[in-house]
Amino acid sequence: MSIIWSFIRGLNPFILLPTVLILWIIGISIFCQGIFLDGLVYAVISRNLGLDLCTFWQLKVHDAAPYFCSHPPLVFWIESFFYRILGDWFWIEKLYSFLTLICVFVLLKQIWIKITTNKTFFWIAQIAFISTPLVVWAFSNNILENSSTVFSIAAVNAALVGKAQQGYQRWIWVGLFVFLASLCKGPTGLFALSIPFWEYLLLNRKKLSYYIYSTVMTVSVLLLSYFLLILFSGKQGLDFFKNYLFVQLYQSLSGQLMKVDNRFYILGELVMQIIPMALTAFLIWLLLRKKIEHKNELLKYSIFFAFIGLSASLPILISVKQIGFYIVPALPYFALSFACFCFPYWKFISEWLLQQKKVVFYINLTLLLSIFAAGFAMFGRYGKVIRDQKLLNDVFIICNVVPPNTILDISGDMSEEWSLQTYLYRYGYINIKTEEKKATYSIRKKGAVTPDGYKQLKLSTELFNIYKKTTFSE
Repeated sequence: MSIIWSFIRGLNPFILLPTVLILWIIGISIFCQGIFLDGLVYAVISRNLGLDLCTFWQLKVHDAAPYFCSHPPLVFWIESFFYRILGDWFWIEKLYSFLTLICVFVLLKQIWIKITTNKTFFWIAQIAFISTPLVVWAFSNNILENSSTVFSIAAVNAALVGKAQQGYQRWIWVGLFVFLASLCKGPTGLFALSIPFWEYLLLNRKKLSYYIYSTVMTVSVLLLSYFLLILFSGKQGLDFFKNYLFVQLYQSLSGQLMKVDNRFYILGELVMQIIPMALTAFLIWLLLRKKIEHKNELLKYSIFFAFIGLSASLPILISVKQIGFYIVPALPYFALSFACFCFPYWKFISEWLLQQKKVVFYINLTLLLSIFAAGFAMFGRYGKVIRDQKLLNDVFIICNVVPPNTILDISGDMSEEWSLQTYLYRYGYINIKTEEKKATYSIRKKGAVTPDGYKQLKLSTELFNIYKKTTFSE
């Protein structure tokens, strides 16, 4: 037992804390059911691709839907491997999202190790990141920004090398990771192209000519990657991008898909997300500024990461289609900026706490028990519905009654019940068509008139009634 107690005493509670937070905030919901509509759509497309129900350039949400060309296909292709390997389980998409968060955590640690000799304080950025409300929501709901964030931060990690390695090779990697990020979520993944500019302006490592050549090289790698992708994809790839440019980019920029009342909406969302970090940094500085005398050597990196974060978020102002979670790829850099600014103060707090051996022991013990408890909670909540409870109740009932690969008739007023339609195909491979008179089954909202030629089935649904075609109807 003494070996165990010694092991617990030797742990750093600050390094354990991010693990506890990530498990309790997001991990315990991996095996729960219910997900945001966009994440659900992406899960269905990935599942269909993984089970060979569609192809890389001809993505489909369900059999009756047109080809999906609203977003580039890389995320769906990556996520599809999870369905191929693990099978068609309801928790695959949440597991994938959770693993993207783990990747971001690892890359935050790698970046911290590269910019400072105090290599054990990477937890500052990790805790700041996971404590951001939008991060918790995003990595629980399978949005495309999760994967885009991974490749974008990988580009920044590739750019940050030691002085002896600051040649041109790193910009090839940056270009490749920018290509992958943009193949996840389009132009919003291009912000890492600004790294040479900010490095020249704020870190002042090399001459201007070096960064001009670096930018040209990074952009060239990006363009060459797209050229080769389209070249080897043939007509299908070219047609996809033509449709994508019109359906998503042109219509988004022109406000045809969605329009916010205020073009600065996304800026307000960004401010709301970083307020907790900003207030924490201010309070720590206010309380400890007189106790910390040495100069903060990471202050230049704090400014550097802040400007990368702004590069990832402010260009969204160009479009009138703005949604809060579009800024998720920017948040790791604000977390790093916070960590660099607050490092001397957190170092002071950490060193003081680690001297309290008995306190540290009980904190470590509590954190370890919390990790085990999170594991039990994760599996104890298996199958629990945490979102869209009434809707999923009806979906489960419908899937038990209606056979797979069946076309289900709906009325015109239900044509935009996207969650219902997507859940039905996600769980039961049931297709939806409006006013499909030949369909064996029909669905209407509660209180609606029974469709001609159908008889209502007596089921314990909450939002919709299910009808079956009578044998004597045409």
